[in-house]
Amino acid sequence: MQPKDVEEIRVELSNKPSESNRPPDNEINRKYCGTDECKFLFGYNFVEQETQSNKHFISFIQIAQLINRTVVLTNVGGSGISSSNNFPFKVYYNIENSKTNPNFTIQYNTEYIDKLVKERRIDMFDLKLNDSAIFKQIGIGITARRNKIEKNKLKKFLSAELKNDAEVMLITQEIIRHPMFEKLKPIPYASHLTKAASKLAEKLKPYIAIHWRMEEGQVELMLQCAEKHHEAMKILNSSLNLNTWVSTRALDYLHLYPVKSEQLQEELGGSGIQGIFDKLLLTKADYFIAGPKECCRYSSTYTFHVIEERRNLLRQNKRKNGKIRKNEKN
Repeated sequence: MQPKDVEEIRVELSNKPSESNRPPDNEINRKYCGTDECKFLFGYNFVEQETQSNKHFISFIQIAQLINRTVVLTNVGGSGISSSNNFPFKVYYNIENSKTNPNFTIQYNTEYIDKLVKERRIDMFDLKLNDSAIFKQIGIGITARRNKIEKNKLKKFLSAELKNDAEVMLITQEIIRHPMFEKLKPIPYASHLTKAASKLAEKLKPYIAIHWRMEEGQVELMLQCAEKHHEAMKILNSSLNLNTWVSTRALDYLHLYPVKSEQLQEELGGSGIQGIFDKLLLTKADYFIAGPKECCRYSSTYTFHVIEERRNLLRQNKRKNGKIRKNEKN
C-alpha cells in the first residue's frame, strides 16, 4: 500500500469539520443541487448485512431519482449501512464509480421520533423533528409481483406517496422481497480495499478459495461434515505442498494512523471490512469452491456476487487474450 493511499484513508476517517468552518446551507445546496434549496433522501438504516444492504441502497438511489431528491451517503461499519455506524461511506465503497398491484398499506406514526433519537442517533443531525413531522410506514407486502406491469404500479404509487416539500426525507426498510427497478451492479468497493486485495492475490497465486459459511448447516450432520473436511485436507496435503499458515497481514495499513483506532479494532475484528476483503479474494482466486449443501449455506447473494464478478473477469480476460492473439497474427 502506497503512502498516498494511506493518507487518503486517513482523510476519509478523520472527524467532520467544526461548525465554525462549515459553509452556509445555501452554499452547500448550490454546490450539490444548483439551487438555494435542496431536497434530500436519507436512507438512515438498513437491517441486513453488507451484500444485501448494498443492493437496497441502490434501490433507494433509484427511488430518489424517481422523486427527484439528492441521496445522503449513510455511514458504514460492522458489515452494514446505518447512521449509527462509525465510518464514512467511502471506507467501504468507491463513490466516484457509484456516480454511475400489491397490497399497499400506509400507517402514520408520530411516536417514531423517540425511536429515531434513541436507536439511530438522528438527534446528531441538524433536523427539525417535532409533532408536525409526518412519518409513514408503507407496507408493500410479500405478495408484490415480479412482472413489469405490477412493478410500474408500485413505482407510481411510491412516487405519489413520497412526493412532498420536506427538505429532508428519512427512509429505511425492513425487507423488500422483489426489486422494483432494473437490476444494477453492486456499489463498487473502495480503492484502498481493491488495491490491497489485488496485491495479496498476486502474492498468493495460484490459490483455491473455499467459501464455507456455517449458516443453514444441519447441526446433526456437523460431525460427518468435519470428518469429510478432515479427509479432504489429508488428500490435498498428500498431493500438494500446501502452506496453510501464511499470514497475509494485508490490512495492516489501516493501523498506520490514529484516527478512530478503537472503532477500527472492533471493525477489523468483525465481518465488515474483512467480509468485503474476503469477497474480493474469492473473486480473484484461480478456483472458487463453495462448501457442501448439507454442511453450510451453499448459495447466497454473497456467493452470487462472487460468481457474477468471476464471470465478468473471465469474459474480460477472453477479450483481452483474443486481442493479443490477433495482434500477434498481424
